[in-house]
Amino acid sequence: MEILKKVEEFEKYLRTRTNLSESSIYTYVSGLRQFLEKYEPTIENMNAQIRRWPLAYFIFKKFLEFEGKDTKDLIKVKTERKREGVYLPKEKLLEIVNSIRHKRFEIVALIQFISGARAREVLSISKDDLDTDGAFFRIRIKTKGGKYKNIFITKEFEEKIVGFIVASPYKYPFLESDELTLRNLRNAYSLYVYYLKEAAKALGYEKFSTHDFRRNFIERFYKKTKDIILTKEAVGHEKLDTTFKYINKKEKEEKIKEIVGEGV
Repeated sequence: MEILKKVEEFEKYLRTRTNLSESSIYTYVSGLRQFLEKYEPTIENMNAQIRRWPLAYFIFKKFLEFEGKDTKDLIKVKTERKREGVYLPKEKLLEIVNSIRHKRFEIVALIQFISGARAREVLSISKDDLDTDGAFFRIRIKTKGGKYKNIFITKEFEEKIVGFIVASPYKYPFLESDELTLRNLRNAYSLYVYYLKEAAKALGYEKFSTHDFRRNFIERFYKKTKDIILTKEAVGHEKLDTTFKYINKKEKEEKIKEIVGEGV
């Protein structure tokens, strides 16, 4: 019970004293809970965990700040380069979406496909987030950096997406709940990953993940606009450097070749 109370207080701190998104709060709280269930919260134990999982540094940094303790003795470990991801043509991505055998998660995947939003951002959508300006339906989401942005629903999929959200008896249609809680989000995310991977594997894409929808959207958007600033805004990145990291290596090489060919 003491651990549960500590975790609940930490969650309240994250919600009231930081601008973290729901997905980040979920990661921080669940990560801390699992750590406290196994180890004493000493700097030595935290650093040992960071060596195994470098991103734990950010969880423990926030936890120590929450407790009013110094963070200078926490170590930072350089993370390995992220995997390249699975890049597919639009029709193949839609084939994966349409193969998901659970309607709720098919819609989640479809929204990811058309917007590049993160999985947990989509799962956290409430009916109140849906709006229209008369020309487009849009959904207001809270991004990883704690800011809000609109995602626009493609006309082609408007009836399918809007119809599902409006018809749902729940305030949070993709959680099938009237409450946005870490437990509900965690359970829905786990189920979504299961159904998505099942559909992707059946089509021969063993390594496809929820984040590959985001990778593919960024690549498509940048190829169409050739505007890195607009791409950054479209996906809600805090820093331009982050957007650059997502642009496919092949696309960068083609752009360099084009510019060199024209003369610099």
